[in-house]
Order: sequence, then C-alpha cells, then structure tokens
Amino acid sequence: MTKILYIAYYFPPYQLTDSFRVSRVARFLPDNDIIPIVLTAFEGKHHWHEDILKELDARIKIHRVNNPISYQRKNNVNLYRKDSKLVKIKNRTLMFMKDMILSPDSYLLWAIKIIPRAVKLIRKHQIKHVMICLGPYSPALTGYFLKKITGVTYSLDYRDEWRSMLKPDQISFHREIKPETSTRKLLNTFWEKRCVNNASCVFSVSQTMTNYFIKEYPKQKNCFPVHNGYVESDYQDVTISQNSLEKNKDIIAFYYVGKISVNSDSYNPIKMIAGFKKFLVSSSKKVELHIFGDVDQETKEKIKKFNIEDNILYHGRIERSQLLPQLINADVLVHFYYPDLHPEALSIKIFEYAFLCKPIVSFSNKEGEMANFIEYTESGYTCWGNNEDEIADLFSKILDFPISNLFTSQRAKRLEEFDFEKGVAFMADKIKSIIALQGER
Repeated sequence: MTKILYIAYYFPPYQLTDSFRVSRVARFLPDNDIIPIVLTAFEGKHHWHEDILKELDARIKIHRVNNPISYQRKNNVNLYRKDSKLVKIKNRTLMFMKDMILSPDSYLLWAIKIIPRAVKLIRKHQIKHVMICLGPYSPALTGYFLKKITGVTYSLDYRDEWRSMLKPDQISFHREIKPETSTRKLLNTFWEKRCVNNASCVFSVSQTMTNYFIKEYPKQKNCFPVHNGYVESDYQDVTISQNSLEKNKDIIAFYYVGKISVNSDSYNPIKMIAGFKKFLVSSSKKVELHIFGDVDQETKEKIKKFNIEDNILYHGRIERSQLLPQLINADVLVHFYYPDLHPEALSIKIFEYAFLCKPIVSFSNKEGEMANFIEYTESGYTCWGNNEDEIADLFSKILDFPISNLFTSQRAKRLEEFDFEKGVAFMADKIKSIIALQGER
C-alpha cells in the first residue's frame, strides 16, 4: 500500500457539501492501493456526524488542526473564534479587513499553520506525494511550500475554480466577503500560477474547468476532469417503471428538494415559484409542487401572495436517508442551481436525480456543465434560473418529455462516464505513476 498525505480543510465527520468529494476520494483510494493520511481542520462539532467515519477504511488516520482565526454561523449569528474560544463579532470591519488582506482567502493562516505538522507526517510515514482538495484555496500554497521544503510532489483537486470565487458581485459557498482589489487580484493570479505550474497533476470536477487550466496554464500538461458522479447504491438499485407523466394521470407531481427563503441571496429559487405560478395559468392539468426543505414563515407569506396554496405542499426538511422513498413518488424532479455562481460545476444532487430515471427540469443556466450534462444524458430540460417566463415554459415543456429516453442503453453508458468511483481509480493511477517516476530520478 502506498501512503500519501491528503490535505482537505473540510473532512468527515462534518456532514457538509464541502466534504462530500473529499470523503468519497478517501473512501475509494484504499480500493486502489493508496492509504491517505488526512490532515484537516477542526471548527467545533457543528454538522458533526460520527457515523460517516464508519464508511472509511480503518487504516486511514485523521489529524486535525484548529484554524487560528475563523468564524462560523450558529443560529444565524456570526461568531469569531480565536484558538477555539468563541466570542460574538462586534466589529464587522475586522471580518471585512481579514478578507481583504488574506489571499487567496481567509484560510491562509491555517494553511501556514499546518506546514510543520505536514512536514512531520511526511517524514514519519516516508510520504512521497501530497494530494490537496480545493477550496478553500490556501492549502494549495501549503503544497507548494511542502515541495520546496521536503521535495515531495503534490497534486491539486479543484472542487471549484479558484478565481471564479473572487468576483466582486459573487458570494462564495463559504459565505465570505471577497472584494477583488487590484492587489488581491495580482496576488491570486501570482499564487495560482505558481501552485498550478508546480503541481504534478491537476484534477477538477468538470471538463469546463479542465479547459480553463489548459488555456490559462499551458505549462501544466497534466490536467484531468474527475466528475462528482457518485450516488449511493440504493439510488442505483431503484427500479422505475416507464409510467411517469401518463396522459391520463389526474395529478402531475413536481418534487423540489432544497431551502427556499426570501432572506438568502439574489440566486434564490423564489423565482422558480413565480415561474410555477405563470405555468399554472396556462396548464390544463392538475399539478402540485412538493417542497422538501426549510421554508421560513416570511417566505411562506410571500408565496401565499401568488394565490397557489392548493398547488404547493410543504413537507419540511427530511433526512437524506428518508428522501429516496419520497422521490420515487415524483413525476418530475425539479432542480435549482445557482445560475451564475458555478457554471463550470455539476451539483451532486443532479446525479442522484439522473439515476432515478425521472424527467428533470433544471433552473440554472442555458450553458455550462449543468445544461451540457442534462442534454448529453437526455435527462430533461434546463433554462435560465432568473427568468420567470422561461421557467414557466420549461414546466410546460417537460410534460411532453419522451419518457422512453430515460431507459435507453446509450443513456446508461453516458451516465457511467461520470462515475466517481472510476474517477478516483483514475486519480490513484496518476498518483502512483507520479510516485514511480519520482523514484526513478
């Protein structure tokens, strides 16, 4: 078995979207003769679920290092933590300045702090390669300096594109303010170029992102896409009959999973509700929109003004383990993805929906990986998520979707191309070849 150092800021038992990819990489690497020694962060036990660790190989050792400066959200109150002591932020200027000064992000101090610990682990386990999951992006600098200090090689695994997260009109998944000052832009350009060009290999979640690296950094010849196309076996084992959207069906049930709130951001799926209202006006069928997720009272009051209470059913947030039996009852699966924020990425949820062989309406954008995936796998239709008229048209269009398209052998083969387990095997082969090449020198 080959040991590598695996650096990821988010890692189980944190049950977060940020830790999904890293947990699956760590889960499948031992099947390919690689044991990751994990170096990760500790930010308290929010979203902490010990059961997730049972999925991992017992030989995987996890080392946690506190972030010297970080802040979390607890009960919608921003908190500031220094050396694990929580105090309420009273001076928001401190947060703003921290994000302005630290580049590429406010996790830079943690990335610097872990270097001595990483060096010890590298020497103790005679590690030759370091794999780093991004974002946040500061750990890329850790890999760069570990190569200078110890001579190890390193690979980068991008969950999101570095500089796409730094546009002034966007808020990242980490909900941080990231003003793109001229100095900050220069620093980010400088460090990403250094980190990418010095890496032995660069993985990313999509072909679009891979093309970006090939174009921006032609010196880096080893750029590969590895999609997040993993779904649990219970989704793959579901047998769906070809009876959805029957012409004589009394009620067509649309199922949406996710939070809806007027108090979140400009990419809110409340637009979807407005489009659904317009669709109802022209539809001759009885339709229902089932919402599985948190909807606060203020949002419900706003939705109530659309006068479509009889067509919307709230089920509240339910655990993922209980979600599949509900989704099986859907006629159409409704997918919402932030329209402008990550056009180069695919959401995890879209793969689960695709395996259920239900038609999908995705309100994201007309271009990008999401639209490409849905078209390529013949899973449904997509449109711009900020346009109520287009959303209404898409609700109507999906009623005539040819269900037989979801059950073809060609579609099954195309879905296999996104298999994350095979992607991790590909990663492992690349890493082992890098280590072998290093040993020959």
